[in-house]
Amino acid sequence: MAAHIAKATGSVAAYLLTRGQDDAFYLKQITDYLAVNGEANRADINQLLLSKLSDALTDGQKYTKVSNLLGKLRRRGTIVNVGSDAAPRWQLAQMN
Repeated sequence: MAAHIAKATGSVAAYLLTRGQDDAFYLKQITDYLAVNGEANRADINQLLLSKLSDALTDGQKYTKVSNLLGKLRRRGTIVNVGSDAAPRWQLAQMN
């Protein structure tokens, strides 16, 4: 649904829930969490983000989205895995 249609039909809230946010919003959520908490495992990140992702995504798509966001931050050098591949623990790179 387009934004102008949502406004005309009075379903802006539903539109925003299915549209979701841009990646920058989710990336900031992750880095803010790490800045406050120091580190996070995948369950922590899932708890932080899964409910915020678009309702139009399936659970599998949401999990993949979180994986892609973590990968993006890792490739940028923003976060590092101080755990193992099987049990990652993410920290901000400057904290490591």
